[in-house]
Amino acid sequence: MVKRGGGVDDIRMRQLSQSMLVVELLVNVCESMGANVINSLAEGTAPYIADIIGQGKVGIRILSNLCTERRTLSEFTIPVKKLAWKSATGLQVATKVLEA
Repeated sequence: MVKRGGGVDDIRMRQLSQSMLVVELLVNVCESMGANVINSLAEGTAPYIADIIGQGKVGIRILSNLCTERRTLSEFTIPVKKLAWKSATGLQVATKVLEA
């Protein structure tokens, strides 16, 4: 993954309570799904995180597809009249899309 320009981009920590801490590894998987690598990464870093914290125990390690950092760009052409939906004309729908 690192050879393709990916890997761990950031590490974030959130303290949920006096006794619970969440550590998030933000990983750029490039063009791959990366689930197996991410699971291995979470399992492999857990002992190091526990050692750094120095107390408590490591709980669950969860792979999430929550992608709040991911951005993409798409360009396409659709004839306005093809946007008609139910009783709205294509122009009405297009106007609402632009207002949104």
